[in-house]
Amino acid sequence: MALLHRSTVALATAVMLMLVDPSGTANLDLVSAVRGAAGRVRRTAVDLPWGCMPPPGTSSRQDWSGVDSKGNPVHFGVFNCTDSVNYFLCGDPHCAVYHAWQKETLENPDDSVVWDHLEASLQVGDVVEFVAHIQYPSGFRAESLFHVHICAGQHGLMAGANNDPHFEEVDGVPMYTGEWAFCTSRAYYKAMRAADSQWQAAGFSQTYNVLVYRNPVSANP
Repeated sequence: MALLHRSTVALATAVMLMLVDPSGTANLDLVSAVRGAAGRVRRTAVDLPWGCMPPPGTSSRQDWSGVDSKGNPVHFGVFNCTDSVNYFLCGDPHCAVYHAWQKETLENPDDSVVWDHLEASLQVGDVVEFVAHIQYPSGFRAESLFHVHICAGQHGLMAGANNDPHFEEVDGVPMYTGEWAFCTSRAYYKAMRAADSQWQAAGFSQTYNVLVYRNPVSANP
């Protein structure tokens, strides 16, 4: 399951590359179609350069068992985004190996050109983190990991649990949908920013840092 080498070929399934166009913008029609199919039982995992993951739209809040594209049995437990990235990298949802890698902070993430450059430079196995700086209604301030996902294909296509770039309002607070999904870091950042008004209405104030971890194996094939 560990990511041992740099991928130099397109992903085996067209689903992954269909979810973004060359500019990295999510195709909302296809995303909606995937989300709409989430209620159906699907037992064939989606191929990744280093293994597989449950089909897009599958809930990451419950165990999933199925087969890979070769018919071998596979199982995924209840994973949050961090668990999924760690599992993809080393087969252990708690390894956090990427925190030892070279790290960059994405400057001016509201500038589309910045995302163009990032998506052109990301390699399979690179990791992008979103860290939230939160002010609570009480005035208390905290820093917290908001989301993380791993590069799985061309144009900065990212994979992971809780990775659907869509938030649902629960008791006035935007919440992630809890699904295995593909998206770009750009699409996820835009979804977070689009939810800002909901956070503010609930009394929260948030800003974000975008951190890019370069996989040393990808950098040295």
